[in-house]
Amino acid sequence: MKTFRSKSENPELNITALIDIIFILLIFFMVSSSFLKPTISVKLPVAASKDKIEQKKLSVYISENLELYLEKDILPINEIQDRLAEEILTTPDLTIMLYSDKNVMFEHVVKVLDALKLSGVKNVAISHNTI
Repeated sequence: MKTFRSKSENPELNITALIDIIFILLIFFMVSSSFLKPTISVKLPVAASKDKIEQKKLSVYISENLELYLEKDILPINEIQDRLAEEILTTPDLTIMLYSDKNVMFEHVVKVLDALKLSGVKNVAISHNTI
C-alpha cells in the first residue's frame, strides 16, 4: 500500500489572504469613523431679564395593587379625571408625570392615559421607574 507524504513534514497555513482582509477592514473602519459632524462654536447673548418659565407638573402613580394616586392622594380614576379637568382650565400647559409599578399590566396604564386625555391633558411623561 502506498502512502503519500508531503515534501515537508510540518504543514503550513498560508495566511497572506487573511492579512489582506484584516488590513482592508482596518482601513474601512478608520475611514468610516472619521465622518463626524463638525461642531460650531456659538457665543450666545445674555438677556437682561432672567425670568425662568416653569411648567406646572403633577404626578399620577399606579401602584402594584392598582391604586391610583394624584400626588399623595388616593383617588378613583373618575375623580382624578375631574380634578385634572379643573386644573387644565387654569393651567393649559400642565404636564403629568405618570409612574407605574413594574407589575402593573399595560391595560391599566392605557386606561389611565385615556382618562388623562379625556380630562384635557396634552403633556404626559411616562416613567419606567417602579414606585
